[in-house]
Amino acid sequence: MALNGCGSQCVVLSAGGGWGRSELLEVFVSIVDTGDSSASVVAAVGGRNAPEGFAEQAAWLESLVHGGPVSDTVTRILGLDRPTGGLGRLIDAVGAWGMVVGKPAGLATLGVRLGLDYLAFKAAGKDTRVIETVRRLGALLASISVERVPVVVVVDDADLIDVRLIEAFLVALLEPVGGRVLVVAAARQSSAVYKRLIRDDRFGPTAKRFSLLDGDFGMGEQDRRALVEELLPAWGVEATDRLVKRTVTFGDIYRVAVLGGAADVATAADPVTKVDQLADTALVNLRSRLQRWSQPGPAVSSTNDNSSTR
Repeated sequence: MALNGCGSQCVVLSAGGGWGRSELLEVFVSIVDTGDSSASVVAAVGGRNAPEGFAEQAAWLESLVHGGPVSDTVTRILGLDRPTGGLGRLIDAVGAWGMVVGKPAGLATLGVRLGLDYLAFKAAGKDTRVIETVRRLGALLASISVERVPVVVVVDDADLIDVRLIEAFLVALLEPVGGRVLVVAAARQSSAVYKRLIRDDRFGPTAKRFSLLDGDFGMGEQDRRALVEELLPAWGVEATDRLVKRTVTFGDIYRVAVLGGAADVATAADPVTKVDQLADTALVNLRSRLQRWSQPGPAVSSTNDNSSTR
């Protein structure tokens, strides 16, 4: 994709709770996000952090692009952090940001076109304006992939974001011809977002841009053993067997593997005891939550289809 070998693509991932999906996506982001803005722009969107409410979620998505590391990277790519960046580049950049937030950029040189776009934007209904704002966020990042560097967007728990907003954002990312955007979107298989993203009746520029990541998401004993052997190849058989027995999900294994003491197991005098210590440390919070959940309490009902327990 970086070499224009294919167009922009969205890979849709669905895996059950405890599979370690979030941990895996965090590792993926850390690998592709080199911190070098000349190589790529990487944006991580965590649906768990999305606020309640349609307009509030749109504002939240906008803040992810306008603020923080993504905004800093975009600024560097557009050359706005350099005094000699040039008036033309400044006008182009301000125009792009103005289109994103749905209001004129305030520079007369932007001309009548932006003014007409703004009038049409204001004339639309409230929900339409909100969706259009989100769509323009995606369009801005996509334009960078066409002209400058590849863009990677990782969306975890996409099903916790309003389906209209997330689809508008992702479609805008993938639409431009010559775009180099890779999207990885994770969502529950039963969610409206998942079903909308993998539908096969799309046409136009995004007709073949959404793909389902097919895989074996089992977490049985053999699956867990294979994961431990891959993540911790220096461990002996005893330590590997012990961790397999102490864990139930891939997420449990990831929690142990990232601890600082995991590397010491291979040389420990008693590797089984060392694994038990690591497992106790990594899983103590999980056990506490399970104990709290097991206590009787008032019944709680929810009508929000987007709620989920991870």
